[in-house]
Amino acid sequence: FRRVLFRSTLTAGWVDSQESDYTSRGFSLTGSWSTESNNTTFTAGASTVHDRVDVSSIGATQESKDTDTVMVGVTQVLSPRDIVQFNLSRAEGKGFFSDPYKFRDNRPGHRQQDVAMLRWNHHFPSLDGTSRLSYRYYEDTFGVIAHTMDLEWVQQLPHGRSEEHTSEL
Repeated sequence: FRRVLFRSTLTAGWVDSQESDYTSRGFSLTGSWSTESNNTTFTAGASTVHDRVDVSSIGATQESKDTDTVMVGVTQVLSPRDIVQFNLSRAEGKGFFSDPYKFRDNRPGHRQQDVAMLRWNHHFPSLDGTSRLSYRYYEDTFGVIAHTMDLEWVQQLPHGRSEEHTSEL
Protein backbone atom coordinates (compact mmCIF):
# COMPACT_ATOMS: atom_id res chain seq x y z
CA PHE A 1 0.00 0.00 0.00
CA ARG A 2 1.37 3.40 -0.96
CA ARG A 3 -0.30 6.73 -0.53
CA VAL A 4 1.17 9.86 -2.16
CA LEU A 5 0.26 13.11 -0.44
CA PHE A 6 1.38 16.70 -0.98
CA ARG A 7 5.23 16.47 -0.86
CA SER A 8 5.05 13.26 1.19
CA THR A 9 4.38 9.55 0.91
CA LEU A 10 3.15 6.89 3.29
CA THR A 11 3.93 3.25 2.52
CA ALA A 12 2.71 0.22 4.44
CA GLY A 13 3.83 -3.32 3.76
CA TRP A 14 3.01 -6.83 4.91
CA VAL A 15 5.08 -9.98 4.48
CA ASP A 16 3.83 -13.52 4.95
CA SER A 17 6.24 -16.32 4.05
CA GLN A 18 5.64 -19.97 4.84
CA GLU A 19 7.86 -22.97 4.32
CA SER A 20 7.57 -26.48 5.73
CA ASP A 21 9.80 -25.62 8.71
CA TYR A 22 9.71 -21.81 8.87
CA THR A 23 7.08 -19.07 9.01
CA SER A 24 7.76 -15.35 8.84
CA ARG A 25 5.18 -12.58 9.18
CA GLY A 26 5.83 -8.88 9.37
CA PHE A 27 4.54 -5.37 8.92
CA SER A 28 6.29 -2.14 7.93
CA LEU A 29 5.36 1.53 7.78
CA THR A 30 7.51 4.21 6.10
CA GLY A 31 6.89 7.91 5.63
CA SER A 32 8.79 10.50 3.63
CA TRP A 33 8.53 14.28 3.59
CA SER A 34 10.09 16.65 1.05
CA THR A 35 10.99 20.29 1.55
CA GLU A 36 9.16 22.97 -0.41
CA SER A 37 11.93 22.99 -3.03
CA ASN A 38 11.71 19.17 -3.33
CA ASN A 39 15.52 19.06 -3.11
CA THR A 40 15.61 17.40 0.32
CA THR A 41 13.56 14.41 1.44
CA PHE A 42 13.46 13.04 4.99
CA THR A 43 12.44 9.43 5.56
CA ALA A 44 11.51 7.47 8.68
CA GLY A 45 10.25 3.94 8.99
CA ALA A 46 9.62 1.05 11.32
CA SER A 47 8.98 -2.64 10.92
CA THR A 48 8.29 -5.66 13.05
CA VAL A 49 8.76 -9.31 12.06
CA HIS A 50 7.76 -12.49 13.87
CA ASP A 51 9.56 -15.68 12.78
CA ARG A 52 8.74 -19.21 13.90
CA VAL A 53 10.86 -22.28 13.22
CA ASP A 54 9.40 -25.79 13.54
CA VAL A 55 11.98 -28.53 13.13
CA SER A 56 10.18 -31.25 15.04
CA SER A 57 11.22 -33.59 12.22
CA ILE A 58 14.80 -33.54 13.62
CA GLY A 59 13.74 -33.66 17.27
CA ALA A 60 13.86 -29.94 18.06
CA THR A 61 10.99 -27.96 19.47
CA GLN A 62 9.22 -24.99 17.96
CA GLU A 63 11.08 -21.71 18.54
CA SER A 64 10.41 -18.10 17.60
CA LYS A 65 12.03 -14.68 17.38
CA ASP A 66 10.77 -11.13 17.06
CA THR A 67 12.71 -8.34 15.38
CA ASP A 68 11.83 -4.63 15.44
CA THR A 69 13.64 -2.18 13.15
CA VAL A 70 13.67 1.62 12.90
CA MET A 71 15.23 3.65 10.10
CA VAL A 72 15.82 7.35 9.43
CA GLY A 73 17.32 8.89 6.33
CA VAL A 74 17.81 11.98 4.22
CA THR A 75 18.12 12.33 0.43
CA GLN A 76 19.58 15.50 -1.04
CA VAL A 77 19.60 16.70 -4.65
CA LEU A 78 23.00 18.37 -5.13
CA SER A 79 22.64 19.28 -8.81
CA PRO A 80 20.59 18.19 -11.83
CA ARG A 81 23.08 15.30 -12.15
CA ASP A 82 23.85 14.37 -8.51
CA ILE A 83 21.81 12.90 -5.68
CA VAL A 84 23.15 11.70 -2.30
CA GLN A 85 21.38 9.66 0.35
CA PHE A 86 22.26 8.75 3.93
CA ASN A 87 20.33 6.23 6.05
CA LEU A 88 20.74 4.87 9.57
CA SER A 89 18.90 1.85 10.92
CA ARG A 90 18.81 -0.21 14.09
CA ALA A 91 17.23 -3.61 14.58
CA GLU A 92 16.56 -5.27 17.94
CA GLY A 93 15.77 -8.95 17.98
CA LYS A 94 14.83 -11.36 20.76
CA GLY A 95 14.29 -15.08 20.61
CA PHE A 96 15.77 -18.02 18.71
CA PHE A 97 18.72 -17.06 16.46
CA SER A 98 20.45 -20.45 16.35
CA ASP A 99 20.47 -22.66 13.26
CA PRO A 100 18.62 -25.86 14.23
CA TYR A 101 20.29 -27.77 11.38
CA LYS A 102 23.80 -27.09 12.71
CA PHE A 103 25.25 -29.27 15.46
CA ARG A 104 25.83 -27.31 18.69
CA ASP A 105 24.84 -23.96 17.19
CA ASN A 106 23.85 -22.04 20.29
CA ARG A 107 23.60 -18.30 19.64
CA PRO A 108 22.53 -15.62 22.13
CA GLY A 109 18.80 -14.86 22.41
CA HIS A 110 19.25 -11.15 21.69
CA ARG A 111 20.72 -9.40 18.65
CA GLN A 112 21.19 -5.73 17.87
CA GLN A 113 22.12 -4.70 14.33
CA ASP A 114 23.23 -1.20 13.26
CA VAL A 115 23.58 -0.09 9.65
CA ALA A 116 24.80 3.15 8.08
CA MET A 117 24.45 3.56 4.32
CA LEU A 118 25.71 6.34 2.03
CA ARG A 119 24.74 6.45 -1.66
CA TRP A 120 25.69 8.81 -4.51
CA ASN A 121 24.13 8.76 -7.99
CA HIS A 122 25.70 10.76 -10.82
CA HIS A 123 24.22 11.08 -14.32
CA PHE A 124 26.50 11.42 -17.37
CA PRO A 125 24.42 13.14 -20.09
CA SER A 126 26.96 12.52 -22.87
CA LEU A 127 26.70 8.75 -22.24
CA ASP A 128 23.02 8.82 -21.21
CA GLY A 129 24.06 6.65 -18.27
CA THR A 130 24.16 6.90 -14.48
CA SER A 131 26.71 5.66 -11.98
CA ARG A 132 25.49 4.55 -8.58
CA LEU A 133 28.06 4.27 -5.80
CA SER A 134 27.16 3.12 -2.29
CA TYR A 135 28.92 2.27 0.95
CA ARG A 136 27.32 0.28 3.76
CA TYR A 137 28.66 -0.24 7.28
CA TYR A 138 27.13 -3.06 9.35
CA GLU A 139 27.76 -4.06 12.96
CA ASP A 140 25.93 -6.41 15.31
CA THR A 141 26.17 -7.79 18.83
CA PHE A 142 27.23 -11.21 17.47
CA GLY A 143 30.58 -9.57 16.65
CA VAL A 144 30.05 -9.15 12.92
CA ILE A 145 31.45 -5.99 11.35
CA ALA A 146 31.07 -5.59 7.58
CA HIS A 147 31.89 -2.98 4.98
CA THR A 148 30.21 -3.20 1.57
CA MET A 149 30.81 -1.02 -1.47
CA ASP A 150 28.69 -1.27 -4.60
CA LEU A 151 29.34 0.33 -7.95
CA GLU A 152 26.58 0.15 -10.54
CA TRP A 153 26.20 1.54 -14.03
CA VAL A 154 22.72 2.09 -15.49
CA GLN A 155 22.72 2.60 -19.25
CA GLN A 156 19.75 3.90 -21.18
CA LEU A 157 19.11 1.72 -24.23
CA PRO A 158 17.12 2.55 -27.34
CA HIS A 159 13.33 2.57 -27.06
CA GLY A 160 13.28 3.50 -23.35
CA ARG A 161 14.87 0.34 -21.98
CA SER A 162 17.72 0.33 -19.52
CA GLU A 163 20.42 -2.13 -18.54
CA GLU A 164 22.17 -2.34 -15.16
CA HIS A 165 25.66 -3.63 -14.44
CA THR A 166 26.59 -4.23 -10.81
CA SER A 167 29.97 -4.80 -9.22
CA GLU A 168 30.38 -5.48 -5.49
CA LEU A 169 33.75 -4.52 -4.11
